[in-house]
Amino acid sequence: MKLLMPFWNLDILPRYMPQFTALATHTGQLTILYIHGEPIPHPDIKYRKIEPPRALNRQHGMLRLMGSVHEQVESIPFDIVYSLSGRWLQQAAATISKKTDTPLVIRLRGDERRVARIQNRKLLRSIFFKDQIRDSFKQASLVIPIAQKLVKVAQGLGAKNITNPIPNGVDHTKFKPTPQPDTPVVGYVGRVSIEKGSRFLNNLVHSTPKTHYLIAGETQDHFNPPINCDLLGPVPYTQIQEVYQASSIIVIPSLIEAYPNAELEAYASARPIIITPDAHPEEAQLHGWKYPHNIESWAHTIRHLRRKRLETIGQEAHEYSKQFTWEIHGIRMAAAISTALTGETPQEIEIEQEVKH
Repeated sequence: MKLLMPFWNLDILPRYMPQFTALATHTGQLTILYIHGEPIPHPDIKYRKIEPPRALNRQHGMLRLMGSVHEQVESIPFDIVYSLSGRWLQQAAATISKKTDTPLVIRLRGDERRVARIQNRKLLRSIFFKDQIRDSFKQASLVIPIAQKLVKVAQGLGAKNITNPIPNGVDHTKFKPTPQPDTPVVGYVGRVSIEKGSRFLNNLVHSTPKTHYLIAGETQDHFNPPINCDLLGPVPYTQIQEVYQASSIIVIPSLIEAYPNAELEAYASARPIIITPDAHPEEAQLHGWKYPHNIESWAHTIRHLRRKRLETIGQEAHEYSKQFTWEIHGIRMAAAISTALTGETPQEIEIEQEVKH
């Protein structure tokens, strides 16, 4: 089984490499189409650089790219077009699938329509999104959601064949337990943006001046860090585990999430979390605290962090995280994707593979 996947910017590939490696290992071959960046060698992953057409602006260029990319992949052998959900990646994959009469599989990672509303963006509510993106979901032979809450999202977008949710995995050789810091440190890993709860996070930091904060991620919203906060900016994925190791607890104040990577990475690192109900997956165990955006609740918990309690919850979180390996993820994804070729029921295949594993 050979997969073809658009992934235009390899500069962010390190963050995605564990899941792509797991996918390639268990499907046999993955060919990644890219425009920018440098490939990361892997025996089961091939790369093909795509030459984008000239354009007046980025949006015009991406629209023109949709019509030309299939001509540049005609010599590549593939059985399935695979795409992470997202406007341009997904649209390119749908175009290739339609022009080559090849099954399309979409990995649904989030609710872009709701994110657009939170960010007050009009582009994703445009005719392009409503028609083109919805059509790609209708066209898809298979949609694989990352979390249970996205099943309804997929149905609302017109997807016909939706698998049981398959969460991501976590690298336990990278994210692993380390001793708690001597004094409490609150960590945050992710984009500092409106949908990620940046404004609540800013208020929280100012409300707990005696607590030290480490905030790692690209700042996409106004953020005014006080003296008790280290705003680290984007941290390379090769070093991101150091933020977890330096933290006592991880906060996830997002207004919307499907299944945040930070939750699994915190658990594997034996770190409890504080998370919003909108960010926590309903099917996942909670190792920590869950509150809506109420400063008093979050601040009270942070002021009363106790090392022994954190260590106990952290150990339980680490044990729970062991079921989310990239090996298990790869097996489940490959089994589900294969049904796009065989026509078998995805849910039955997944269960069978999990029992065998």
